[in-house]
Amino acid sequence: MVKYNRRQQHEHLRKWEESGLSGQEYCRQHEIPPTTFYSWKKAEKKRAVQTGIVSKTEAAARFIPVKSTFHRLSEKEAITIKLHDIVITLPLTATQEQIARVLSAMEPRHDS
Repeated sequence: MVKYNRRQQHEHLRKWEESGLSGQEYCRQHEIPPTTFYSWKKAEKKRAVQTGIVSKTEAAARFIPVKSTFHRLSEKEAITIKLHDIVITLPLTATQEQIARVLSAMEPRHDS
């Protein structure tokens, strides 16, 4: 098992964000256990809040609660948003605010 220092972890997280890949795909390509990768993300977010780089509100803003349903919408009933391998389908009844939040969460982050 490979050990990564904090700088290496941060670098992997930065490269992942720039790659546009899903976390799972990035992990597969770089042979990083997904549980390790996601623990890095959690720790990085916690450090950013603790050091004041981002507020708790900003950190939470990246999280959008999802309710899973099995109702399949037809193309006439839905809005489909695609980014790389991510496909999000929203009902036509989605509010402008909900759509804006989804699009905002999908924006690439350019943290330094």
